Amino acid sequence: MVFLLLLFCFTVVPIVELYLLIQAGSMFGTLNTLAIVLFTGVFGAYFSKLEGRNILMQLQRQMKQSVLPADTMLSGAMVFVGGILLITPGFLTDFFGLSLVFPWTRAIYLSALKVKIARMIEKGTIRVYNANQAGPGFGRDPFGADPFRDEPRDVTPRGPADVIDISTRQKRDGESESPN
Repeated sequence: MVFLLLLFCFTVVPIVELYLLIQAGSMFGTLNTLAIVLFTGVFGAYFSKLEGRNILMQLQRQMKQSVLPADTMLSGAMVFVGGILLITPGFLTDFFGLSLVFPWTRAIYLSALKVKIARMIEKGTIRVYNANQAGPGFGRDPFGADPFRDEPRDVTPRGPADVIDISTRQKRDGESESPN
């Protein structure tokens, strides 16, 4: 399946793009077509940079609030792919790239992608592992002790140690601070 997708992306899409560019060149003129392609590339790179910055700020906000930023991370990946498609010359890639960068169309792709991922998890195509099963995870001692347990830990130093014997006595008025 991946092979067919790559074959489509690297053979069929460039042929369609070339056909569309030739048709636009004959309709609008070569320089106008070139100007349109350059404008969409520059505009797309600028707009994807703005959207990427907005997504990064939203991601930081969600992480500060201890919210799982799954949708934001998927949106960031979509904006990244959209930006790459916008830099690629051609009308078809520009159209798809803009639809990935604009928030309102990206939301449609995001909901469809989440449904697709959920189906793949249910079918077993995608496996999900819990960090607690695969390893100690965050906040856990890698050597097996739980840092959040209620009973105190034994912090006695191992090996030889210096003994300091301290005795106390109450100071009387007029006595000096220095020991005898």
